[in-house]
Amino acid sequence: HSNSSSVVVKQSTNIHARWSTQYEVKTSTPYGAAYGSGWYDNGSVAHVYLSEPYIYMNSSDRIAFTSWGGIYGNSSINVTVTKPLTLNAEYSNQYLVRIVALNESNQSVYISRFNTSSGVVNSTPYINSGSTLQIFSAYYKGADIPLNYSYSINGPMTVNLTLPIYNVIVYTRSLLYVPVNATVNLSFYNGTNATFYTGPSGSLVLNNVPLGYAHGEASYLGFIAPVYASGGSAVTVLFVTRIFAIIVAVALIAIVAAVMRLKSKRKAKARPRRRV
Repeated sequence: HSNSSSVVVKQSTNIHARWSTQYEVKTSTPYGAAYGSGWYDNGSVAHVYLSEPYIYMNSSDRIAFTSWGGIYGNSSINVTVTKPLTLNAEYSNQYLVRIVALNESNQSVYISRFNTSSGVVNSTPYINSGSTLQIFSAYYKGADIPLNYSYSINGPMTVNLTLPIYNVIVYTRSLLYVPVNATVNLSFYNGTNATFYTGPSGSLVLNNVPLGYAHGEASYLGFIAPVYASGGSAVTVLFVTRIFAIIVAVALIAIVAAVMRLKSKRKAKARPRRRV
C-alpha cells in the first residue's frame, strides 16, 4: 500500500489513517533465485519458491534443494506470516542410484516403486551423498514384497537386488504319469484369483510369481486335487480317475489270483505220493 495519496477536497472532510502490522520475509539461495521476499500484513500468506530446485552437474550427480532452513521441505511453499521470517534455501549433493531387480532365476524384473529410508522411490532415485539407503520392500503385481537391503551412498552406483519372485511350474498327471489337461484355480500373494488350463502337455508355467505363492486346486474329469506352491519348486498334481482305479483294481485281483494259483501248484508238487 502507498503511504501517500492525492485527494480533491470540495467540502470539509475527515480523513483517518489506518494502520496494520507488517512483517518482513527474507529469502535467499546459493543457486539461482529465491522469490517471495517482502513485507506482508500480519496473517497474510507469502508464496516462496525457487528458480532452480535442482542443479545437475552431470547425468548422475546433482545438487538438490532439501529445505528452507530445516523447516519446510518443499521448494515452493505458502507461508502464513505472523512474525518476521528469514528463509535460506539449503541444498545437498545427490547421486543417482540405479536399482536392478532380479527374480530368483536371475532374470530382470521391472519394479514400479520401492519403499526405502528415503521414502517411496522408483528404480532410478537420487539419494543424498553420505546417507544410507535402506530398501524395505518392493511393490510388484499389487503386492508389497518384503526386503532387507542397505547401501552406503558415496557416489553414483548400480545395485542388483534378488527378490523372492519365482517362476512356478504346475504339472498335472495321471498315476501313470500321463499328462492330463486339467483346470487349475489359484490364489496369489496379492489376494487375486485366476483360472488356468494345463493343456495337452499337462503343464502350466507362471512367470514372476511374488514369493512363489500359488495356492488352490486342480480339477480333471470331476476329480479335484490340491495345489500348493511356495518358492520355486515345481508342483506335480496326480489324478486317480475312476477308469484308472478300476484298471488297477482288476490288475490287483488278477495278481492275487495268480499268486494263489502258484501257491496251490507248489503245494500239490510238494505232497508225497502213496505207494501201492
